[in-house]
Amino acid sequence: MFSMIFDLTGFSVTMVAYKNRRLMIRKLIYIAQTQYPERLKRCFLVNAPYGFETAWSLIRPLLDEKTASKIIFAKNEDMLEEIDADTLSVSYGGNHDEYRVPMKQLEEELKEPM
Repeated sequence: MFSMIFDLTGFSVTMVAYKNRRLMIRKLIYIAQTQYPERLKRCFLVNAPYGFETAWSLIRPLLDEKTASKIIFAKNEDMLEEIDADTLSVSYGGNHDEYRVPMKQLEEELKEPM
């Protein structure tokens, strides 16, 4: 089982206001729920901006109820109850250095020697 963090910094309602974007979200949810059932332990939504509740009201009905129940709006201390501090990034209240965010396309990352 795994836990994941969605940092919603920079999110805006317009990101789900268009039908094609909602369709993409629906497809991603379908894949996650059918291909990886019962693997999600907890999904933490952090730094949700004002108005995210509106977007969430559009997204939540797309989720299986069991999956939806694993998703919580969280603060750093909530995550520390379930994620080891040595694994959690400093920016979320843990002890681990920040994880590197890939800045290149996957194809470019794979070309570089390890």
